[in-house]
Amino acid sequence: MNTPASVRPTPSLRIEELGVQAFRTFKERVLVPFREGRRPAEPISALHGASCAGKSNLIAAVGAFFKASELCLNSPTGTHDVPANTFDPRLPITKRDRFRMEAPTEIDIRFADQRLLPLRLSAAPQGDALRYALTFLPPNEAPAPGHVFPAEKMRPLNDEIRAWLRTWLCEPLGSGSRPFARLAARDASHALSTGTPRALYPLPSLADELYRHRTSLDPMERDLWHRFLVAIRGLPPFENREIGVEWVDDAAEIVLEDRGRTVIRFHDLSASEQQALALAAFSFFSRAAVLAIEYPETHLDNPMKKALLTLLQRRIDAGRIDQVFLETHETQFDGPTVLRVFKKNDHYSDVTRGPSVGEAPADIDKKGRESGAKQGWVTRDGYTQLPDAMREELHLTLGGHVWFLKGKSRWEAWPGQELERLFPDEDTDDRDPE
Repeated sequence: MNTPASVRPTPSLRIEELGVQAFRTFKERVLVPFREGRRPAEPISALHGASCAGKSNLIAAVGAFFKASELCLNSPTGTHDVPANTFDPRLPITKRDRFRMEAPTEIDIRFADQRLLPLRLSAAPQGDALRYALTFLPPNEAPAPGHVFPAEKMRPLNDEIRAWLRTWLCEPLGSGSRPFARLAARDASHALSTGTPRALYPLPSLADELYRHRTSLDPMERDLWHRFLVAIRGLPPFENREIGVEWVDDAAEIVLEDRGRTVIRFHDLSASEQQALALAAFSFFSRAAVLAIEYPETHLDNPMKKALLTLLQRRIDAGRIDQVFLETHETQFDGPTVLRVFKKNDHYSDVTRGPSVGEAPADIDKKGRESGAKQGWVTRDGYTQLPDAMREELHLTLGGHVWFLKGKSRWEAWPGQELERLFPDEDTDDRDPE
């Protein structure tokens, strides 16, 4: 069954498949499956790839779909025009996003929840404007996943469909909520104090939201505050600390009390602790159904990454979040397979799904580092300059981690999963020793 469990009556916005054409570095149509084979759509998807490969642009396409759809759904015609030469970052699609692209921009989304229709958001020049239009595909005419929506079968929205889509897509978690929120981890602490006013979906100061919920007389808001406290205590550095939000110097600020001995202000915490608190606050108080986090591993050690992943999964299991996209270079967030974004020979982006490969068992990983091994990331397009023949022999054509280990006379390259061969006496798994 592909419909995610949810405690709310509105449909889940979890995306099963995304199609992108003529948007930023995506020129030809690319179909992106957020599921493996016939399995249900993934609640958490890891996106890997080299810098400038197009990972951020893929996430931007999801945000552009929701924002432009909202503009179309609030129009009686189902379309919305913007000046073609406007470059406001709060607009979902601008002329700059279509740089040197003749075909119309099209972003197709197939939702996992069958109550939502397959939808296409298009943007094309219309006189001196850029016109957004939202159309739908009747479910009985939708092709199987992996196939392009047939243009001749797309239908304009009628008043009834537009009315219920506006309720379900624009405020999926209730009044004041949003379908999508995005946060660059490098800006997480800044978002906690000031918010992101120039974003596609602006975020208020997360510290202000924390203070408002802590002091609110609304039982639901106070309940969310208490749930946040429980979640924070699941992160390693905060297990034995009391967390509060106070009004300090005309601003809301997180403070921590260490069992009555010391009071620590947010800016006195380590970078890792600040990052963890900010990302946790984002997952609770952005009030968005679909979250995107760029480089969530920033400043976090492995135990903290694992705890953050657990926190996100619990929010999903509770029906408070539908889906999370993680733009990352870390395998800590991977499932059995991941999405790999890469540049083709024509310098435009493409996406493939491949296995998460290359991670050595933890004890072998440690042994490799102690022996002087250095780890590097290899993408499908081989931006690490490894020859194609070498990547094929190392089984890295789909990407993965490779270890460079100093041998007796030269450096040797080893995929992580083969590093065990160097340490045959190590106990690397839980197989019966006999």
